[in-house]
This record gives sequence, C-alpha cells and structure tokens, in this order.
Amino acid sequence: MAGAAEDDRVPPAVEPMLAQAGPLPDDTRYSYEFKWDGYRACLRVSPSGAIRLNSRNGNDLTAEYPELAGGLGDMLGGRAAVFDGEIVALDEGGVPDFTLLQNRRTRRHALSFFAFDLLRLGADALENRTYRERRELLAGLEPGSPNLIAIPPTYSHADLSATGLNPQGLLDVARRSRLEGLVAKVGESRYHPGRRPPPPGCTKPWTDCWPGVRSAPTAGWSRTTSGKKPASAEPP
Repeated sequence: MAGAAEDDRVPPAVEPMLAQAGPLPDDTRYSYEFKWDGYRACLRVSPSGAIRLNSRNGNDLTAEYPELAGGLGDMLGGRAAVFDGEIVALDEGGVPDFTLLQNRRTRRHALSFFAFDLLRLGADALENRTYRERRELLAGLEPGSPNLIAIPPTYSHADLSATGLNPQGLLDVARRSRLEGLVAKVGESRYHPGRRPPPPGCTKPWTDCWPGVRSAPTAGWSRTTSGKKPASAEPP
C-alpha cells in the first residue's frame, strides 16, 4: 500500500521562471526558442502517470485539460517529472490559435502541451542544472503522442551559424510566420523559480524578443492568424 501511495504522489509545483523583455542578444552564450501563443503551465507527473496541471498563477487546471494525460505514454518509464511549457489550442489544420484556447469552455478543440523545459526527472530536481543540460534531458524523452505532448526545438548560436542564420534572421522568420517572437536563454543559466530580473551586473538569463506582431502560428506551418494578443494571456 505504501508503494502504491508513493507511485501516485505528484511532485510539488515549481513557480515559473520569467523572462525579461529586451533587445535580441546576438551572443554565443545564448540559445533561442520561438514563443508560443498559449497558456503558460506547469505539468507535474507522478511515477504512476497521474498528472496535475497548474497555471502560471498556481491555479489547478487539471480538470479543464484531462486529455493531456494521454500524451505521456511510456516516455517517463515510471519516473516522476515536472515540465514547464504552454498549453496550445490547435485548429483543424493543426495550427496553434490563441482565440480557440480562449473559447475552450464553449467549444472543444485539439490541444497540445509544448514542453520547453524539464525541472524534475525521477528523484532529481533539475533547477540547478544548466539550461543546456535540462534541454538535453528533455530531448531524450519521447512523448507517447506527439500530438498531445510536444517538445519544441531550441537553437544554439552555433546551430544558427551552421545554417547561415543569425539571431536576427531567426527573429525575421518569426515575423514572417506571424509568431509572437523569440525567447533567448543563456545556455549555462540555472532555473530561478518566480524570478524575472537577473542579479545586478549579470547577463539576462531569459530575454523576450518581440518582432512587432503577437500572433500565431508555428514556423513552418502554412496557415496564419492575425490580430493582437489580448491584454491577459493567462488563465485565472
């Protein structure tokens, strides 16, 4: 009985680390991710596969998005985990659309959880690991259903250089694709729950970089949506 109770125990929530808006850094220390048009959320998983989903403000969203539990499959091998990411609503063409997410309570739409950080795996808390190490661990996981749990790409400065791009070029891709923008993250930075500003004199660990258009969809997908992002992009 004690073992079963341990298997059902969901790890505690981790307060999300926050980015600081700023100019796009062109620096070899950084990696770059696209911004997604969804709700920031913390996905927690017990060893038995039970999940809890919390909003950025700490509210329990589990009952609103029960289908996300089905995307985990055997990706964790019976290990507990905590993911940082975003809940994204997909239209009939598989394109993220924030308006559909807002209308979730009145109409059902396909959902994905875009997991862009891994904060716990098994007995190991990972906040003190570097961003690069956490992303390597995350990349080693294979979701049971990629349509429900997705691991979006990250691009190091070296990755961009190898393809003839620089960070501004990637931001231009975001602009042409009508994405929200980029988040630039220092590869050797730790995860600081609940924090936005860096310590005095330090490089910003996470930087939000806006292309001037705040809308979806994901780069590489053909359909686009237009319109400004609402003033509040988080669930209550």
